[in-house]
This record gives sequence, C-alpha cells and structure tokens, in this order.
Amino acid sequence: LIPSVYKFLYKLPIEKQPLLWTFVFNFLFIFLFTHLLNKVFEWCNYFRKQTPVEQAVDDFGDEIEKLFKKAAKEELLIQITLKSNKVYVGFVKYIPPPKESNYLKIIPLVSGYRNDKTKKVKFNTEYYKAILLYESDEEKYSSFEMDITIKQDEILIAHIFDNEVYKAFEESEAE
Repeated sequence: LIPSVYKFLYKLPIEKQPLLWTFVFNFLFIFLFTHLLNKVFEWCNYFRKQTPVEQAVDDFGDEIEKLFKKAAKEELLIQITLKSNKVYVGFVKYIPPPKESNYLKIIPLVSGYRNDKTKKVKFNTEYYKAILLYESDEEKYSSFEMDITIKQDEILIAHIFDNEVYKAFEESEAE
C-alpha cells in the first residue's frame, strides 16, 4: 500500500519538495487526533468537571455563595442590593472558597440606589467607559482595580440580573 501511495503522490504535478508529504500527513494526523481526543474528553464529561472550590461551594456554601458561583460559572450578571439601599449590577470573576471570608467581589457595570419609599431601583453610575479604558491598556492601569468588595453581611438582596426583564418591568410601571 505504501509504495503505491508513494508513486501516486509523486506523479502529481507538484514540484518535488523534500518532506512535503511528511508534513502534509503529519498535519492531517495531528488535526484528526486532536479532534478525536476532544470528542473523547467531551464524551467523558472532562470539560464539565468542577474545580475543588466549586465542589466545596456546592457542599458547604450558603445561598449567596452558590448564587455567586452560578453567576461566575455561567458568566451571568448579578444584582446586589445592600442594606444601605445601594445597588450594584456586575460580573463575578472569582469564586471564593466557602466560609473562608465574609467578603465577595464583583466587577460593576452599573450602580445606583433604591428609593427609600418606593424601593424602585434608580441607576445613576455607569462603569462601561472605565472598564473599556482599563482593558485598552492593561499595563498602564495594572494597579487599577475595578472590583468592588462587599461584606456578605451587608447584602440585603442578591439575584441574577436580566436586562430584558428589567426593561419590561420599567415599561410596565411607566404605563
């Protein structure tokens, strides 16, 4: 089989290059092998295994820590209302080990407050420009931290934030 393939390949109208077919076959082999290996890993649920911290949060964490884990894992926005009526909407980038600290961190996108009487949320600060500036030149702003550290005892309400649901409630109240 190998001699006949060799004869066929060198009859092709391609200028003779040393190790050309070795390169082509190795490339195809590596391409196919990596795809096959990824399929085996997917079949074994290798990519879905939890980290030790995620497993510890599931086993020993409280509801807030589980919510933060879900938001971090699924890259969802989280809305937090503090006892001071301050409201933050942002991303969770770090899942702390459960019961290790009483503080949680978010990267805020918007913040505002709840009206004392109506409890309606009013957003008044946007962090988009600051985040874009920070990401545009990470070397220059390496000491700049966008994280907001929140004491867990100060959290009054926390939930996943969906902007479409928020807008729908805003429109229904405006009518």
